[in-house]
Amino acid sequence: MKCNVIVYGLGGYFESVCKRGEKVEECYNIVGYCDRNDKYTDVYENYISPSELSERAYDFIIVTSIYYREIVTDLVEKYKVDCTKILIWEDELRKKDYFNNYGAIYSFGQAGEDYVIYSLLKEKGISPETASYVEVGVDSPFENNHTYFLHLAGAKGLLVDANPESINFIKVIRKNQIVLNNVINDKKGKVPFYISDIPALSSMDIENIRLNNGTVKEKIELDSISMNDVLAMQDKTIVLSIDLEGYDKAALKSIDLDVFQPEIICTEIGKPDNKLLDYMKNKGYMLAFCNYINSIWKRMD
Repeated sequence: MKCNVIVYGLGGYFESVCKRGEKVEECYNIVGYCDRNDKYTDVYENYISPSELSERAYDFIIVTSIYYREIVTDLVEKYKVDCTKILIWEDELRKKDYFNNYGAIYSFGQAGEDYVIYSLLKEKGISPETASYVEVGVDSPFENNHTYFLHLAGAKGLLVDANPESINFIKVIRKNQIVLNNVINDKKGKVPFYISDIPALSSMDIENIRLNNGTVKEKIELDSISMNDVLAMQDKTIVLSIDLEGYDKAALKSIDLDVFQPEIICTEIGKPDNKLLDYMKNKGYMLAFCNYINSIWKRMD
C-alpha cells in the first residue's frame, strides 16, 4: 500500500522534474498540495495552506522544490512538523539511483571520494553496511557528501555540524542517526562560529570564509565538543570524514589515534605536507588518495 503524502512545492521543479505530480504518484498517494506561495490556492482542488498542515492526516510531507533546505526549516520551526515526517524528492531520486546501480561505480562525493572510500573498504574486506561512520562538518547530508552511500547501505552514523540552519535538514535526510549541533574544538565551553551566506563555508575561521568569496551574515556561539569525545560515542568508527573549513588539520591532529583508530579518514586538507605525512605514518596511516581538495588516509594493517 502506498503511503499518503502532501506535496510541498508547486513551482518549476514540480512542473518539470515531477511532471505535476505524475512521478510522485508512482511511489505515493497524494492527498494534498501545499506551497509557500498562495497563488496556487485555486489551482489545485485539494490545496492546503502551510498553516493547515497540523490539522491534516498524512504519512509524509514530500518536498518537491530545489529550495528544500529553506522549506525544511519552515516546516520544522514555523509549522512544527516532525523531521521524521518529511521527505525530499531529490533525495528520493538519489536513493533510486543508488539502489538501481548497486555494485556499480556510483558516486555522491565531491570528486569521487566516496568511491575511493568504497574501494578501500572492499580492499579491507569491510562491507558498507557494517562501516559505522562519523562525519564532522556536514552541511549537506546528500550533496557532495562522502558518507551518504554508507547511510544508504544501512551503516550506523554520527553526524556533527555547527550551523543550526543545517541541523533539521540533516535530520530529515539521515533519519535514525545521531545528529549533534556543536563546534568541533578542544577548547571547552562556548566557541564563536560564523554563519556564511554560502552555508558550506560557515566556519570558526572568519578569514577562510572571506578567502572563498563568502560573506559572514551572523556570528553565534555554540558549545564545543572534541574529536575524541565524538569518537568515544561509538564502539568503533570505521570511516571518519572531516570537513571543517580551515580547521581540518588541527582536528585531525587532535585525535588520539592510539585509542581511536578509524580504518579510513577523509579530510579536506588538500595536499598534505611532509610533516603531516610523517605524523600520520607514525600513527599507522598512509595516504591512499589526494585530489588537492581532499586527502584520504587508510590505516595500515
